[in-house]
Amino acid sequence: MRFSADWQEDAPNAAPEEAATVADFTLRIADRNVTEHRLGRRLVDEITIPLYPIAESIAYGWWAIFGGRDRAFSISATCSGLQLPDISVAFDGALLRVSASPGASLHDPRRTTDYIVSAEEMLPRNEAERALDGLVNTVLERLGDRGVSETNASVRWRRVVDSRSDPEEASFCEAAGALGRDPYRIDDADADLIEKAAEHFSGEGLLEFLAGTDRARLRSTLDWIARTEARPDAASALPGLWLPRIAAMFRDMPQPARAWQLGYPRARAFRAQLGLTSADRTRSAGALARRLGSSPRFASATADPKAMSGIRALRSDGTDAQVHIHLRRTARDEAALFAFARACGDVVCFPEKGRSVVNDLQAAYRQAAGRAFAAEFLAPIEEIRSMEADGYDRLAIADEFGVSPEVIDRQIENASRIDEACAAH
Repeated sequence: MRFSADWQEDAPNAAPEEAATVADFTLRIADRNVTEHRLGRRLVDEITIPLYPIAESIAYGWWAIFGGRDRAFSISATCSGLQLPDISVAFDGALLRVSASPGASLHDPRRTTDYIVSAEEMLPRNEAERALDGLVNTVLERLGDRGVSETNASVRWRRVVDSRSDPEEASFCEAAGALGRDPYRIDDADADLIEKAAEHFSGEGLLEFLAGTDRARLRSTLDWIARTEARPDAASALPGLWLPRIAAMFRDMPQPARAWQLGYPRARAFRAQLGLTSADRTRSAGALARRLGSSPRFASATADPKAMSGIRALRSDGTDAQVHIHLRRTARDEAALFAFARACGDVVCFPEKGRSVVNDLQAAYRQAAGRAFAAEFLAPIEEIRSMEADGYDRLAIADEFGVSPEVIDRQIENASRIDEACAAH
């Protein structure tokens, strides 16, 4: 993501902060110029707009951008009055997806700027912060040079910069962003909810819990967690997932930027550690729990749909590095098996001690890694290929592995990704 700004002097805008920041602006995403547009029969590379609204959007949206999961932040939608391409950003916990498309310019006759380029780029967090920092600071420096120093954007940006310099405050601000709240305008009730959640979760586990939980049910969800963890240890302990052993097993395997690059190879490695051959099947959550050394008293946790808010399983690590998985009770066997395998994958992919949930977030790194792990662990792509070659259809293959047909479809769709991720190991 790169931009250029050729400042224009004496622009006729009424607002001083906009007049000072009018520029011929070019934005490149994945090395494609997304500001390219048609003007009559000509193609024009740059657009002439005030950049202040974009800087203000980023400054006010910073914690929503880096705290939110599964929620894109539209820069264009927050820049009222500017005819921009549809520019949005979304952070999954590891990578920021920056995308742009022509958007409404193709369909709205009131718009005079006809954009023609779509592009998408994935940036590691440090690069993403540097790119967004650079745009905001460029605009603020221009304002300072023009004698327009105290603006809403500059005041807000100072607060953001101060918060980022304090790890504890930055964590709270990101948690507020995950909850969909402005950390500088949050009320006491929401701040208390974040603090209560932080008593159970930390780091990415906290953000994915907050982002994936209905705020109205958050307190009752925390109560459900407390009740569930009070069950006898035998109902949830899995000695086969002992954390020090898991951590040692994968010490030399790095954590890549893409979640599927983490989940797929670790699933294969863990199958090998458990001595599973290609002919072995794990058709139920109970069978997988027994393979992981569970007690005969291992049992699913009572479901409370009004409190659980999309939670499919809870991982809770004991003080002795014992792993406990509390699986939501459901009558759908294939759903229970896949959720349980996702929770096991969370332990294998993230062996640092803590709590986490398996929930319905899609574009969240930890959740995505667990789904990739579960799919390859339960239904290895090589075995799917072998069964397809033998004439089995997808429904029969799904029945054979005890998963839904959608899991088989996704495995086939992602076969090249699986091969790529596992070839590196």
